[in-house]
Amino acid sequence: MDDFVDFVLNVRKVCASTDLTKTPVHLVIGNESCDLDSMVCAFGLAYYHHQIKNKRSNADQCCTVLPVLNIPMKCFVSRTENCYVLKQFGITETDLLFRDSLDFEAIKNGGQLSVSIVDHHVLRDEDKFLEQSVIEVYDHRPRDPTANWNTNIASLVIEEVGSCATLISQKLLTHDILTGPLAELLHDVIIFDTVAFSAKAQKARELDISVSKQLQQQFGISCIPQHRFDQLWNVHNDISSLTPGQLLFKDLKFVDDFPVAGLPMLVREFLQFSDVHEHLLAFCDETQRATVVVMGLKVVGDEVFRDIAIFSKSDKETRELLVNSLKANLDLGVTEDTVSVPDITYLMQNNVKMSRKQIVPIIKSLRRYE
Repeated sequence: MDDFVDFVLNVRKVCASTDLTKTPVHLVIGNESCDLDSMVCAFGLAYYHHQIKNKRSNADQCCTVLPVLNIPMKCFVSRTENCYVLKQFGITETDLLFRDSLDFEAIKNGGQLSVSIVDHHVLRDEDKFLEQSVIEVYDHRPRDPTANWNTNIASLVIEEVGSCATLISQKLLTHDILTGPLAELLHDVIIFDTVAFSAKAQKARELDISVSKQLQQQFGISCIPQHRFDQLWNVHNDISSLTPGQLLFKDLKFVDDFPVAGLPMLVREFLQFSDVHEHLLAFCDETQRATVVVMGLKVVGDEVFRDIAIFSKSDKETRELLVNSLKANLDLGVTEDTVSVPDITYLMQNNVKMSRKQIVPIIKSLRRYE
């Protein structure tokens, strides 16, 4: 069996057979959306640390390295493309570790914890207690000015490339710690995140392209990028087995205190589902938030469409602040329109080049000046 696949398949077993409060533990934690990039990067970086830390000759220095998918296990079914790529290697959700699989605080209190975070560089409020344990940060988003890491403790690799998988691939290629399946997964992610290196999408950077070529040449990867992207995109958009509630958790990120749910369809289409208001209310109850930002994305051929909605079950003032902040950003170019679902303000987005990555700072600035 491939060494990387064996590592992933055995992670849960190792966790179950080890007292994590009495041994050195290194957690590699992806972001809270657990998208394809976040998941594969967590696996790749964890495999790197597993190889490096456990090549030591002194058995007392061995470290349990665990990649953590930063969502509850029940939400994983909505990550359809994640399930799809793992199935190729015989990996299922029962082999993996999720946010609710571990007691982070108990492990930290054991006194031998170190942490890497990938595909994000700001800890959520509930994870701030991990800050002094973080030794490494990898991300490809614009740097958040509120993120003040102690660089004496944590090394930072934050570079605006198309995919965080590019940065992790570069590290693993440099240290010659890659196997065929891991290289395939990382290559898939780079293709997916850069929309097959499309010039029109304007996501790919020179490093994405050069690292992708290295993976292809070294591991004999011969797929046609556009064909592979289309496969993954079709799986991503296959929502036939998902409820409206599961769709809200499919690509969920938290921006400060706001949940921002990304949909593989336009919000206007999502609002056509029966009982969607009840699902939105239930989502707010489950996340313990009064307001949610919902962002829609639809791709038809070469055409991209985006829209946004802000739902608030009780806090109309916050909803208005969000709407006004988004309207005030002329680069975004939103236009308000009416919908039949109550408690929602719906916005058509005219500048489709602005993704959630660019909208996050707008939401964050609102939170700072509230």
